[in-house]
Amino acid sequence: VLTFSRALVAILSCQYSYHSGILSAAVSSGLKDCIFRKTLRLSTDSRRIYTGGNITNYYTVDIERIVDAAVALNNIWIFPIQIILAMVLLLEVVSYSMFAGLVSIIIILIANHFTSTLQKYANDETMDRKDKRMKLTSEVFGAMLIIRLNAWEDNFLQRILDIRKEELLCIWRILWIAAVNICLLWMAPCIVSVSTIIVYTKVLGNSMTASKIFTALALFRMLQEPL
Repeated sequence: VLTFSRALVAILSCQYSYHSGILSAAVSSGLKDCIFRKTLRLSTDSRRIYTGGNITNYYTVDIERIVDAAVALNNIWIFPIQIILAMVLLLEVVSYSMFAGLVSIIIILIANHFTSTLQKYANDETMDRKDKRMKLTSEVFGAMLIIRLNAWEDNFLQRILDIRKEELLCIWRILWIAAVNICLLWMAPCIVSVSTIIVYTKVLGNSMTASKIFTALALFRMLQEPL
């Protein structure tokens, strides 16, 4: 049964990855086609609002995020089911000490929400700086003759570099927040398992056998990806 289940998981995982790749390519090409067609039909007023820099960001950044969200959309209903099943099985293995792990999960989710909020603000600032930089770069290329005639190259270059420095600072903040978030999430199963085992042995006074320990660790490992 164990061999069959592992083989089934491997087959289903490969099929999921294959169809996810097809979905990513289809969504990406479809969105790029829509943006390209819409760009060709923009009015004069709209072209003043949506410059080449904005459209480039749509192609390179926004579409990638939409594709990632489309691929991960199934996790919205898969992960809660996986967490509930793991917690129910833990309730049978370690009884009510499972609620200590549940409290740990809630605390971790609150901390994750806080770091995710900070990361969202940093992402918004990064996109704002990137839009400004791309817009200014497009304007420079569009008015290159005037800029060269008036010897404004250094001035515009410095303006672009200043915006780029601000953008890199925002990216640095995003990476630090992401590092903290990843460390927190990968430590989550360890925190949950330790708190559950401590309550089960020290508070409830039960003894942990080898079968219970390995079963509980396997169930905690099931919680690693959803958390």
